[in-house]
Amino acid sequence: MVEYEVKFQADDFMFSKVTDGLSHIGTKRQCDTYYDTPNHVLFLNAVFLRKRDDKVIDIKYNFDKSDISHLFCNEDRFNFPLSKESNNSLSTFLSQLIQCRGESGDAFKRYQLDEFVVINKCREIYRGDDVEVSFDIVDNLGKYVEIEARTEKGIDYINNLLIKENIQRIKTGYVELYLKQYNYELYQKGKYLV
Repeated sequence: MVEYEVKFQADDFMFSKVTDGLSHIGTKRQCDTYYDTPNHVLFLNAVFLRKRDDKVIDIKYNFDKSDISHLFCNEDRFNFPLSKESNNSLSTFLSQLIQCRGESGDAFKRYQLDEFVVINKCREIYRGDDVEVSFDIVDNLGKYVEIEARTEKGIDYINNLLIKENIQRIKTGYVELYLKQYNYELYQKGKYLV
């Protein structure tokens, strides 16, 4: 699946303008645990592997080295715990980036994936036909709005909103925002910089 999304720092007033006319879906607490190798191979290749609430594993990536826009990304999702088939698919994906460190079995062990960054947030979700809007209060980072296009019309809506409201989008995800604040040296080595 390919997704198109933007993120920007926002206050409650801006959030109410962005969500006007959308349906409120709900509010939930989320814990996103990102994983990487000890030498940060995934981060350095702009690949983000996360476990959300111990329920799903997501991989977000864009192998187009020239694209630094951080607007489009490919996303693969697996239910957690991983089935044998999902574990094999994840291993196949990881083998493109990381030299295998172990025998068969769990992909996390085979590729020495350890907890890298943990992002805890309270997310309020709104949805329309063309977009999904999340208002995130991220522990130790602040308040953000994330808008994901669900259709081509949604992409137009996002681009027009950014221009109309003179919104400066953040060209990174929460991992980079976290690293910028807590591990600046590693942050500077990433593909996407604020």
